[in-house]
Amino acid sequence: MTDEGHYYKRSLALLRHDRGWIKPLLVMAAANFVPIAGPLGCNGYAVEWARLVAWGVDAAPKQRKVRVGECISAGWRAFVGALWVGLSVYALNLLFTSVFKGGAVTSTFSILLSFIASFLVPVAALHATIYHDFKAGWQIKRIWSLIKADHKGALHLIRLYIVLQLVVGLILSIVWMAILILVASQLSDSYLMLAYSDVLHDVTASYILYAAADILRLVAANALPCAIAAFISSLGFSFTQMIQTCATGLWLRKFDVPTWQESNKIFEEKN
Repeated sequence: MTDEGHYYKRSLALLRHDRGWIKPLLVMAAANFVPIAGPLGCNGYAVEWARLVAWGVDAAPKQRKVRVGECISAGWRAFVGALWVGLSVYALNLLFTSVFKGGAVTSTFSILLSFIASFLVPVAALHATIYHDFKAGWQIKRIWSLIKADHKGALHLIRLYIVLQLVVGLILSIVWMAILILVASQLSDSYLMLAYSDVLHDVTASYILYAAADILRLVAANALPCAIAAFISSLGFSFTQMIQTCATGLWLRKFDVPTWQESNKIFEEKN
């Protein structure tokens, strides 16, 4: 398999390589609803697969004899290894908000940071996974040297992440919009009167409580469609996570991963 470009096509081919490839995604979609352990396990499952890809193994995601405990440990290591990205984004956003007092400049900067973070998170997480040490993900200087060595490939990955998230997000938005229309169509016509400002002045606390209880009743009555939509959303997130992580592994494969004997060794690109 060629190592140049087409990260989405190649990641999808590896994901679908084995028969029954959808089963791990379905399990991940269900596991995401388990607090803490579920997302960590799914993250660990993804980065462990991408680790093999980075080493040059054209492997499909493992379907049998998956050790949940090891996946959770790998997920925690990857999470801590990439934690600096989230902390940096938060600090920079806080700084820009204090300087520019919000507005278009801060919003644009936040969007730009989110795009960059979507690339840096899997890179740092996978770097920590390769070394089985979360501290490897915090080697900002080394990750920066990697980006400088192949900035075009990094831009291709960022573009892939943006397009993939937008497409999946659009599909999920349509799903939830359908659920919203379904629930809204069952609301009492009296709620439509709230659109008028003079009516809002007469709204009492008891009316708000009654309306909230009515909405909760409708959600409970439509629990099955809501649960299906939530599962589809989790499935979409799992698919995005697997593709992005695998694409990151394919990008790291361009460098001489087998010779990274020490965590502080500078990246060297293959000749």
